[in-house]
Amino acid sequence: MASDIDRKNHYYQYQTIDMHQVDCSVFLAQDKPEAVVPAILCDFQKQDKRRIIRKILNRVQQLTCNNMAQYRDCILMLEVLSGLIKQENHLYVGIKTLLPVGLLTLANIIFCLLPFLLCL
Repeated sequence: MASDIDRKNHYYQYQTIDMHQVDCSVFLAQDKPEAVVPAILCDFQKQDKRRIIRKILNRVQQLTCNNMAQYRDCILMLEVLSGLIKQENHLYVGIKTLLPVGLLTLANIIFCLLPFLLCL
């Protein structure tokens, strides 16, 4: 994989990080919900996937402080990232059981679970 960009008048060098080698606790300890989201891509240290995903969802919920728009945005980010690593099923189960009561409407449940239901 390339580690630099070399163009006329521009040179940039970077290091690629394999997220599967990063401990998820690094992201779970962050104080911004958007910074917690990438934990879904990390190494779960042989812990139960459902348990870690519940931790991620709980931490995002705690940090969004009843800001439903921010919470929804983080859930959408988690949905996209979990699709990249085939963790959607665990994420949807976690969402269904951990949605705050204010978000637990039929429309939100359908919105969150629809991709999973279409795969059945």
